[in-house]
Amino acid sequence: MSSNSESDSDSGTRNGESDIDFAQEDLEEVFNNDMEPLATEDEARVYAEQVTLEEQQQQELMRRFSGEVSLDSWCKCSFCSLNHVVNMEECRCCTEMEEFMQKVSSYSPDNSEQGNCVTEHSGFDEVCLKQWVLEVAGISLKNKN
Repeated sequence: MSSNSESDSDSGTRNGESDIDFAQEDLEEVFNNDMEPLATEDEARVYAEQVTLEEQQQQELMRRFSGEVSLDSWCKCSFCSLNHVVNMEECRCCTEMEEFMQKVSSYSPDNSEQGNCVTEHSGFDEVCLKQWVLEVAGISLKNKN
């Protein structure tokens, strides 16, 4: 019998537990949620401001989608329409999309190509209205989910 107890201690068991169980407990103790870094006051403030801004934007989009806010008050390009809109995320004017406006400005610094709306940009037809391009983009979007 003494050889059994010696072999248990030699094999690394503790209170009837295997080495693997002991190692798992150790990992859980080391990698618990208490190890997550805390945000600084500035980081927390910036995050709270971003959340508030996003909530305000979502509320505005919902008001646009419901018709509570008139189209004329938020469409700056004069080409927006709610006729085919199916969700509130689509209730944006192209002039509100900073990335688009920056991209257009980088290709046409004097705004000669820009026009008033994304639909007037010279690349719009090729990128957004060609069936094959839309099909490939659709496949890519489906694969992201």
